[in-house]
Amino acid sequence: MTGPVQSPLYLAWGKVRHARYTVRKHAFEVSSFFIRVNLRRLKDIESNRWFSIGKGGVFSFDPANHGTGEASIADPCSWLESLLKSNGLELELGDIWLHTFPRMLGYVFNPVSFWFCHGHNGELLAIVCEVNNTFGEKHCYLLSNHGATLLNGQEHHASKEFHVSPFFEVMGQYRFRFHNTDERSVARVDLDGHDGHRLSTSICGTFSVPDTQLWKTTLFKYKWFTLGVMIRIHTQALRLWIKGVPFFSKPEPPTHLTTQSDIQST
Repeated sequence: MTGPVQSPLYLAWGKVRHARYTVRKHAFEVSSFFIRVNLRRLKDIESNRWFSIGKGGVFSFDPANHGTGEASIADPCSWLESLLKSNGLELELGDIWLHTFPRMLGYVFNPVSFWFCHGHNGELLAIVCEVNNTFGEKHCYLLSNHGATLLNGQEHHASKEFHVSPFFEVMGQYRFRFHNTDERSVARVDLDGHDGHRLSTSICGTFSVPDTQLWKTTLFKYKWFTLGVMIRIHTQALRLWIKGVPFFSKPEPPTHLTTQSDIQST
């Protein structure tokens, strides 16, 4: 199994971890939450005052916050299907699950979202890692094995080609790993460079089918979370600057939207 399949929407509570190992060691861990939504079944999700598809609600999800910004509730996946085809993947897709932060009290910033692309028999065929930086730029890392089924826990490698942090050059190799079960999800991204292992990041969470009480509890527990994502990014940057970590100016973004994985191994 590659994740929950019964409900079109899941809410997960967990942790975000971040640790750097080069120049100056620095690590932090924060409580986090995210949603996993089946984009093929958006119409099955009932909107209410606590969670809505589109605008409104304390929490909400809008497909237009992802991809090219042209997606709609009626057609949330066409940009993704075009991205796969333009990169040589002619896949017969079934369910497409998106792991992301919801909009909360009208605000959201998603440093990374994961699109899990399944075949009609439930097999995982591709993962798209949609990365946003604080400059309003976007890049996608496409992980696949030329249409073959991806294994749970399989490692994928891709060259880093997009500026995220001013304390790392745009160089090195990412290693992506995903462990998904019916109850829990772990997404891990490591960065290696010429000087060895540079960075480890991960987000994990345990799935629940959300109801009114769970949304209320989530609001109370994480009331400053979405705004805090941006605050924490800049706070951690300040701490790195104080530690004397070298600063790299932002380069021009790549002219291509997508970088494909070049190595897969178990």
